[in-house]
Amino acid sequence: MELKVALNDANKKEIRHMMRAGIIVPLLFVPIITAFYVIIIKNYKIYAFELVIVAALLTIAGILISILLNRKYRKDLKTGFKIARTVEIEESEQKKSYEAGSGSMYIGQEMKEIITYYFIIERTRYQVEQELYESCEAGDSIYMFFTPHSNVHIGFGLMG
Repeated sequence: MELKVALNDANKKEIRHMMRAGIIVPLLFVPIITAFYVIIIKNYKIYAFELVIVAALLTIAGILISILLNRKYRKDLKTGFKIARTVEIEESEQKKSYEAGSGSMYIGQEMKEIITYYFIIERTRYQVEQELYESCEAGDSIYMFFTPHSNVHIGFGLMG
């Protein structure tokens, strides 16, 4: 069963966070390819007009790549809702780990304990918040939230 639920601010922030790769990759693309052109192709013979043309074409290509990489994320933000799918928790588990020491610990000092909580759903382990972990157990049904266009998992929610 699927429901449409409005995106909250945290969801919008997460989607924008995912869009960073679509912005950074083209920004790196332009100077690297321009440098490649200058060093390899022209063999150190730089003509200003050609360099400007190449840089302009690469800038346009970078903008188009950015638009293409982020188009589904932009659609998700514009749509303004997420899809809630009902799933069953197969298993829940918690793992203890310890904070890495700085090497300057004194005798008797204990490292900080970190507990991470997981739900296993459809044979996949998902990290969840402690509150959600404590309010659910194996066999319970919860909502998994996905974006409608990019189909990215963006969280969990309690039913009812």
